[in-house]
Amino acid sequence: HASHVTYGDLENGNAPCGVYLNEITWHIEAANRKAFHYTNSPGDMVVAKTSIPGNDHFSVPLNGTSDGALHPLVEQGKPVHLGSAQVIKPTQDHPELRLRITPPKGLIYAPANTKDRDLSALLEPNQDKEEFLKHLHLVLNPDAAWPKWYPVGDDSRTNPGGLYAQESSGASLDFLDDSNDGLITVAITGSGVAGPEQKAHAGYTCCPQDFQPDRRPFTSTADGLSDLVNREQVLDPAYISGQNWDETEREIADFMQRVRETMEGSNLDHQNLRSALANNPNNPSGSDYPFPPEQPRPGHPLPLTELGRM
Repeated sequence: HASHVTYGDLENGNAPCGVYLNEITWHIEAANRKAFHYTNSPGDMVVAKTSIPGNDHFSVPLNGTSDGALHPLVEQGKPVHLGSAQVIKPTQDHPELRLRITPPKGLIYAPANTKDRDLSALLEPNQDKEEFLKHLHLVLNPDAAWPKWYPVGDDSRTNPGGLYAQESSGASLDFLDDSNDGLITVAITGSGVAGPEQKAHAGYTCCPQDFQPDRRPFTSTADGLSDLVNREQVLDPAYISGQNWDETEREIADFMQRVRETMEGSNLDHQNLRSALANNPNNPSGSDYPFPPEQPRPGHPLPLTELGRM
């Protein structure tokens, strides 16, 4: 009953429903298991755990480590930062109990010996290797399993391509980003709750900074099933003509705007480089040049759209 809580109660540490803030504890666990997914080595799991009292409103870093392993990927004193967590202080206008998760910066971590590795499958021939290395955080343990991992046979975990940075031989370069998944548990004790303790859970994810969905985001189960099942309705010419034409025009304009936003949100130069290196790694010439522009012609009014499909 948040509306019954006064600002004075909040200042004195009293939260909604007669629970004091110091009777609330937030438990946060964040993890990046990308390397572990390939190696199945416990030392390649990167995990951050912390607990924050409900009356502590400072930002707490989520420092990922690989504790307890013989050859940990992330050694003590050299954490992978997985973001931060902060308990929001209730106010008179917002007396709710809230936790803020701040995502990491989108950094790339690599082992200390990366400068001695084969980077030819990753860099253009004329690209400055030293300048490239400046943008990496060279703190990972080169003796862990991930830097030595090599796919055996037709390993389905390596498809589609580009899931991990690799040498020309296919061996992992041990790069690791700071994307992660997290689990939040809030525990409430005291006389204001039924039983000794009440808990609630929530999950979250921090994706790469340049993430772009390749389709319309999921809205609901009913909406998704409707898109899959009711195909005949949208293929009927009457669905887009007549009194429906105004709405059709708006949908087309919205669609084209989304196409442009998605393409502009992708690093097309890097995608072209990846394609050139994969198809002709010894001489990826022409990777700096765009496709030649084509003029509209009868039957092909949208040549740029056709180029976008290439």
